[in-house]
Formats: sequence, C-alpha cells, structure tokens
Amino acid sequence: MAEVGLAFLSASLSVVFDRMASPEVADFMQGRKQTEKLSRKLKTAMRSVNAVLADAEEKQLTDPLVKDWVDDLKDVLFDAEDILEEIATEALQRKLDAESSTTVEKALDCISNTFLDTFVNEVEPKMEEVLDRLEDLTKQKDCMGLKVGVGGKQHPEQVLTSYVSESDTFGRNEDNNKIIDLLLSSDESGNERCVIAIVGMGGIGKTNLAQLAYNDSRVKQHFNLKIWFCVSEEFDELKVEKSIIEAATLLPCPKFENPEQLQVILEKNLTRKKFLLILDDVWSEKSRHQEFLSQLLRYGTPGSKILVTTRNESVALAMKATATHHLKLLPNDDCWSLFEKHAFRDGSSNADPEIKDIGRQIVEKCKGLPLAIKAIGDLLWSESNVERWTNILKSNLWDLHMKGTDILPALRLSYKYLPSYLKRCFAYCSIFPKDYILKKKSIGFIMDGGRFLATI
Repeated sequence: MAEVGLAFLSASLSVVFDRMASPEVADFMQGRKQTEKLSRKLKTAMRSVNAVLADAEEKQLTDPLVKDWVDDLKDVLFDAEDILEEIATEALQRKLDAESSTTVEKALDCISNTFLDTFVNEVEPKMEEVLDRLEDLTKQKDCMGLKVGVGGKQHPEQVLTSYVSESDTFGRNEDNNKIIDLLLSSDESGNERCVIAIVGMGGIGKTNLAQLAYNDSRVKQHFNLKIWFCVSEEFDELKVEKSIIEAATLLPCPKFENPEQLQVILEKNLTRKKFLLILDDVWSEKSRHQEFLSQLLRYGTPGSKILVTTRNESVALAMKATATHHLKLLPNDDCWSLFEKHAFRDGSSNADPEIKDIGRQIVEKCKGLPLAIKAIGDLLWSESNVERWTNILKSNLWDLHMKGTDILPALRLSYKYLPSYLKRCFAYCSIFPKDYILKKKSIGFIMDGGRFLATI
C-alpha cells in the first residue's frame, strides 16, 4: 500500500533529523566547518521535502512522476541514515577508546587523529553526494506542483471498540432476523446440523451482522456453547480447534504432542453440546476444510450450527452451506442515518444546511457500504469547516480503482487525514499479519512529542 510507504518515509525523515541532533553526531561535526556546512544544508533540504509529503501522498496514487519522486526520496534518505550511522558509530568508538586509554596510548593521539582525518575525508564526499540528490529533488517538487501544508488535521480523540451496538446498525433488521431464523431452525431437508453462509462484498457489513446474531438473546438461550473465530486468509484448523476448547473450558488450551489427543479433547468438549461456531472472513475453498466442519458438527448435538462470512459465493459452495444469505448494499435513507450518527456531534444534521448538502453528496460516493460511511463520518466528526467538507467531497481519491488492492476510497481518505504520528503507528502495525493479536506484554507503543516509537 503506497500510503504505508509514505508513513515509513515520514518516519525516516524523523530518524534522520533525530540522528543529526544527537550528541554523538553534533560533537563530531563541531569545529569542522565543511562538515557543519553540509549538515546545515541537509537539514534545510529535508525540511523542504518534508513540507510537501502530505501532498505527495495523495498525488503519487494518480501521478507516476510523483511516485518516482517519492521512490527517489526514499533512496536518498536511506543513504543519509547510513552516513549518519557511520558518523555516530565512529564518534562513539572514539569516545570509548579515549575513556579506556592509558597514558602511553594517549601519546599516540596524533596517529589516531590522522585516521580521523581519513574518515572525515571519506564521509564528506558521501554527504555532498546525498545533498546534491536531495537538492535536486527539492527543485523537482516545484515542477510537479507539490504544495506545502496540504494534509489533514488532528481530530478529537474517539474511543473505538470491537463491540457492536444495535443502535449503531441501520437497515439490517430484516437481515438480522433472517440469520437468527436460520440459526434457530433446521434447514429445508430437516437437517438441524448445518453450515450457513453470509456472502457480500468487502465493507458491506457481514461481520457486523454476524456479531449482532452472535450477541442476540435468543441465540444465547438456544446454544450451550458459542465460539467466534476470525479465519482471514489462512484457514488454520488447529487454531480453530484450540479456540473451541478454550471457549468450552474457559482455560488456555494445553499443548499436545500427539494431534489425536487434541481430537479426543475436542470431541469431549463438543459432545452433548448444541454449539454455534462463527468463522469470520473465510477465503478457503479447499474441500478438506468442509470435511473438517462436517466433523465438528457430528460431535455436537442436533441444532449445532456453523456460520461463515465470506466475500465469495464459491467459498459458500465449497463449505457446502445449506443456506446462503446475500447481503445487499444499504438503502439510501439508512446510509444517511448511519452517516449522521458518525459525522455529527449530536447524531443529527441540524447544523449548517450547506454542510448537510455536501454530506449527502459524500454519502452517495460511499455507494451503500457501511464501512465506508462510518470511516468518512468519523473523519468529519464535529467538523464545521465547509471548506474541509468540500475538499473531502472533491478529492481525487474517490476516483481511484480498487482493483488489486480492495481498499475503499473512503478508507484511503480517512488514512490521508490522520496526524503524521498516527500514520507511522499505522505503518508499524502493517508489518504484522492480518488479525494478528498484539499482546500487551510483548509490545509497547509510546507517543513522545508527536513522534511514534515502538518497542518489542
């Protein structure tokens, strides 16, 4: 994703600025006029390109020349980091040598200074070469029309949670009742143990609908055991089995040397239980996974169900779903109600009529996808600046094709207007696989003066 690359680029600039200000590098450069002069010029050039990064972030998606400019800038910054790392290492080594030197060794300082001069003579040409490339890029940015200060501003903090409230769901009552009916009844053949599928495009609300059914009071009373598992790209049967055991025992699943032992424990915990297993975001079409689901259903009592959510009809067929519910786009009135709840402080659009009109045009661009509506609504939450609403409406990002990325334009926009330090946080999190669980004990996030730091 190109936006994540820009976040890393912004982080690289921060690293270079911090390294140049570090005591080791500053002490090394002090008194060396040529080196200090090069350092000052590097800072000036970097500030110049940093000022247009936000504009480059959007334009690189549609302009190949800007994309090339961004790639060249990455290369230059990586080289600058390497040079400053060399300087810092040399400065630190000389400091350690000085602290551990004997009187005799101190007499040899003149020899050491000769080696230092050699190092300086090697480093300065590298700095000059990086500076030439960086200054060339600053000239190019003007030719490409990159503007200073284009970008988002920080919004009031909002608490995000995975909990789904019915009050935050619009236009899905009929769908919800249909899914619950399927979960509580047998299929057309009288089979009470079966697989049910919710099918729909990304962002349409499949997971939301499954969560509503999962938390419904009728469903809670009907099933003895409920398990939720997010499958995503990789269908890992072992992880599904462990999740079932943990849900049944309310304890961490023990380690088994023999897979057959796991099967025995799994069967024991599902036998004489009417269970509901929800597998969210399934992509696999392998027949062995369907056989695995059938085996699980045989363990449970009649009435046990497995509900899968997927984007592809072919997955539902591969899993031999006895019932498939196709989720449709949200109706226009419900789209607006959902947007109002997320975009306006009091949950309604009683404010500026001009903003309301712009808002309706923005909602049309979301094309009935709840995820897009929520994202863009949260982006504009409590925003009263008409110009900002207009900029969102007229952004070129709406016209980008999703092909090959499946990234909704509204999500691109919500990312674009994040504060820079949150973009770096987002970029760091993108290193981890989808649906990876970040444990508190293994990773810490630190915000320091607008800078993002991560420790593992």
